[in-house]
Amino acid sequence: MADKYDAIIIGAGHNGLVTAGYLGRAGWKVLVLERRYLVGGACVTEETFPGYKVSTAAYVNSLFRKHIVRDLRLADYGLAVLERSPSSFSPFPDRRYLLLGPDAALSRREIAKFSSRDAEAYPKYEAMLERVAEEEVGASVSVRSRVVSRIGGVFLSVRAGAGASRCVRVLS
Repeated sequence: MADKYDAIIIGAGHNGLVTAGYLGRAGWKVLVLERRYLVGGACVTEETFPGYKVSTAAYVNSLFRKHIVRDLRLADYGLAVLERSPSSFSPFPDRRYLLLGPDAALSRREIAKFSSRDAEAYPKYEAMLERVAEEEVGASVSVRSRVVSRIGGVFLSVRAGAGASRCVRVLS
């Protein structure tokens, strides 16, 4: 292990790994520490029950910015994002279920099994989510531009989603 690092990143979730990737690309010596036995944070698939693999929260992969995949050449290292269609299956104890996905008409029909009012309002809800997502992407400054514009011992702020920020102190 090296004696000195330019940055130490605590947590090898997808945000920490992206940060480390950009810092490494910029020539920094980076150490990433993770307490779990695997890396990837919310974007992992694990065997939660014997014989059953579950993506614990990998639906957030759809929010992963495509420029990051290109910048860090993640496909060259095996990243393949598979579209889930349907994207959500929610079974209920009474044997009913809710199936949602990219097909807007199917999603509305499914929601209507539970509430016609909610099914009617669903397109407005989806439009609101799209606006929020666009505002979040437009408001955030990418890690790439922060690395390029860093000066000495400043703090790097990395967007961690939903408006939150995670800071990494540059070690001198």
